[in-house]
Amino acid sequence: MKNFILFFIIFISIPSGLYSQTSFEIEPVLISNDTTQQIREIDKFKNNIILNINNFQKIEKYKDSLNFRHVYLRDNVLQLIKVQHKVGSIIKNIEWFYLNNQLFYTEANWVDTLTNKNINHAICYLYNDHLIAWINNDNKFVNSKSAEFKDYEIKIVLYGKTLFSEAMK
Repeated sequence: MKNFILFFIIFISIPSGLYSQTSFEIEPVLISNDTTQQIREIDKFKNNIILNINNFQKIEKYKDSLNFRHVYLRDNVLQLIKVQHKVGSIIKNIEWFYLNNQLFYTEANWVDTLTNKNINHAICYLYNDHLIAWINNDNKFVNSKSAEFKDYEIKIVLYGKTLFSEAMK
């Protein structure tokens, strides 16, 4: 039975582009309580959005010569917000992925264009408005019991909700 459930999750997570350009995956639900498995499932949902991005409605919320904010919707449901912000020689690229109107993944990549060095790279995995994993710039998981993790959880969930509200205006 466990293998069948795993097969079913993998099957429904296959990008719809393999089958049709007009359909999308069955609404995914995380079924595992194991953080490692949840991360795998979240990565599949995120990758499915990336693979299907050309099928979404793209709305340019803001754009100038240095910055932009693009919102991607599927049937008026928020899927992704892409933000680029340039400050001096630093370009900050951040992607915010949504499922069921909740933030489930975000990735920030800040690069110094003068040195082409990575200044900051962070990945966050969320489920039901809770941060379940945070990978810092050193490519290490931040301890989920630490005060830093708990403080960041509050901030990222709140900011994810703020972005969602702004995107849907």
